[in-house]
Amino acid sequence: MNPTKLLLAAALALLCALPPAVHAVDEAASTGRLVRTVHFRHEMIELDPSGAAVLDMLADDYARAQPAHVVVVGYAAPDEGRMRAGAAYAQGISERRAGSVRNYLYRHGVPLSRIQVRGRGLAIPAEGGENPSRRSVEIFFE
Repeated sequence: MNPTKLLLAAALALLCALPPAVHAVDEAASTGRLVRTVHFRHEMIELDPSGAAVLDMLADDYARAQPAHVVVVGYAAPDEGRMRAGAAYAQGISERRAGSVRNYLYRHGVPLSRIQVRGRGLAIPAEGGENPSRRSVEIFFE
């Protein structure tokens, strides 16, 4: 097997080994302090370079503050999945976005036992309600 395929297989195995996102649609986003927000492109769950930079800063914040919990809350915009399944699709994409952030934080030193993941679907994020900002993940320290 070539090195690229081996690397991809190893990355996939790591992602599959991580626990699934927690489904907590009816819960409040968090009672903690909003630390950072990561934005995503329309219907995307992959982090772009600016999102990775935000999470790098957050990993540094975590190392300094050592909070008891890091709460990762994903959101979707109303126009995402309109042609697919509406609210169910939005819930899924919000959970997958939060999972992407969780995985990144884990790979950068935040223990999985300290990360709580929530998908809020079409709920309005703490930072505002404009559609582009809804394509986001908010990260709180508790």
